[in-house]
Amino acid sequence: MSSSSSSSSSSSPSYSTALSGYEDSEQKKPERSTDKNLLLQNKEVNKNSIGMKSFPSKLNSTSNSTKKLEMKEFVGISSLPKQFCRKAFQKPFVFNLLVVGGSGLGKSTLINSMFLADIYSKQNIKRIEKTLNVEAHQVELEENGVKLSLTVVDTPGFGDAVDNTNHCNTIVEYVEKQFDDFLQTETSLERVARTDSRVHACLYFIAPSGHGLKKMDLEFMEKLHKKVNIIPVIGKADVLTKTELEAFKNKIMLTLKEHHISLYKFTDNTINDCLPLAMVGSNTFIENEKGQRVRVRKYPWGTVFIENKAHSDFTLLRQMLISKDMINLKNETNSILYENYRSQKLSLVGADNQAMQINPDKNPLAVLEDEEVEHKEKMQKMELEMEEVFKKKVKERTWKLEATEAELEQSVVKDKQSLAEAREDLFYRKEDFEREKDAWESKQGKAGAFRSTESLGRKSKFGFSIGTLRIGKL
Repeated sequence: MSSSSSSSSSSSPSYSTALSGYEDSEQKKPERSTDKNLLLQNKEVNKNSIGMKSFPSKLNSTSNSTKKLEMKEFVGISSLPKQFCRKAFQKPFVFNLLVVGGSGLGKSTLINSMFLADIYSKQNIKRIEKTLNVEAHQVELEENGVKLSLTVVDTPGFGDAVDNTNHCNTIVEYVEKQFDDFLQTETSLERVARTDSRVHACLYFIAPSGHGLKKMDLEFMEKLHKKVNIIPVIGKADVLTKTELEAFKNKIMLTLKEHHISLYKFTDNTINDCLPLAMVGSNTFIENEKGQRVRVRKYPWGTVFIENKAHSDFTLLRQMLISKDMINLKNETNSILYENYRSQKLSLVGADNQAMQINPDKNPLAVLEDEEVEHKEKMQKMELEMEEVFKKKVKERTWKLEATEAELEQSVVKDKQSLAEAREDLFYRKEDFEREKDAWESKQGKAGAFRSTESLGRKSKFGFSIGTLRIGKL
C-alpha cells in the first residue's frame, strides 16, 4: 500500500484484475436459438397474451404474486456486480478513524504500522501542550488500484492536564458537529455532494496499568458509545505478562458491562472474545530467517514480533478493521448511530413546533410570551439547582477545611507537649550538670589546698623564701 494520487489511466489494469473474479464466475453465454425456435416462442407468447385477455379475473387474482424465472439465455443481470464495482472504482473509499488516548501509549506508531504509511506529519510533532486539541490528518492510500481516503482524527493532550473535566466534551462536540453537518446537507433544499466526515470508528487506548479503567475512561465511553463505534485497545501491552494481561482484560470487560457501555461487535465472534485487544506497535524492521522484513520491538531481554499473534493482537486488529469490517463499520455508523442521532434532533425540532400545532389560532406573540415565561422558569430552576450544587460544594469544602484545621490543632498540641517534655528534660539535665560541677569544684578545691601545704613544707625544709635569698638550713 502506498500513498499517492495517481491518474485514472494508471489504475485501469488493476481495475480489470479486480473484475477478473466476476468474469471467471460468470457462466458462458448459451448459444443463440435458431429462428425456428424464436418463432415458436413468439407463438406461445401470443397465445398466453390472448389467454390473459380472455380471463381477466385470473389475471387479477395472480397479479400480486411475484414469479421467479430462471433465465435460459444471457440477458445481462449477472453483470450487475461488475457495474457496481465499476462505479465504486470511480471515487476513492472514505474512512474516518478517531484515535483517543493518553500520551506515550504508541498511538501514532500503531496507526503508521497498521496502514504502512507515515500518516502523522513530523512537522506537527514539535510541541508538548497540556490542552486538548482535535487534529485531522488526511492521506490518500492506494493498493492495487483501489484508493482509500483515510482521515485520522487525533486528540493530542487528552488526559494530560491537571483538570480533565471538559476533555470528553471537546471530543463529543466534534463528533456531533460532523453529524450536524451531514444532517444539514441532507435536509437542505439544494443537496450538494459532500464528503462523509462522520467518525466511523474510534480506537480508544487504555493505559497498561493493570488496575482497571480510570474515571476518565468510563466518562468518555459513556458519552460516546452511542455516537461512535468504540474499539478498546491496550497500548504498549508488552509491559504486562500474559497472566496480568488476561486479568486486566477481564477486569475491563466486567467494568464496561456494569456501566452498560456497548462496544462495536466484529463480524467474527472470536475477535469479540479477545476485547480489549492488546497492541504493540513499532517502526523498526529486521529480516527473519526466511529473509522477510518484519516489524519488531527490541528489548534487552528479547524481541517482540509485532505481527506474531502470540505477542500482540496487532494482526487481528488490522485484518478486521481494514480487510473485513471497514464497510460494516460505515454501515453501522450510517444506519444505526447516525439515524438515532438524526431522530433525536428531529424530535427536538418537532417538540418546538408542537406548541404552534396544538393552538394554531393562538396569537404568535402570545406563544412567544409563553415560551419566554417557560424559559425564565427553566432558568430559575437551573439557578436553584446550581445554587444547591454550589452550597453543597461549599459545605464539603468547609468540612474539609474544618477537618484540616482540627488536624493542625492536634499537631500543634502534640508539638507543644513534646516541647514541654524537652524543656523539662533540659531542666533536669541542667540541675544534674550543676551538681556535678559543684562536686567537681569542691573536689578541685581540696586538692589545691593539699598541694599548697606540701609546697610550704618543702620551703621550710630546704630554706627557700620569696624574700631575701637564703641558702642552707634554717
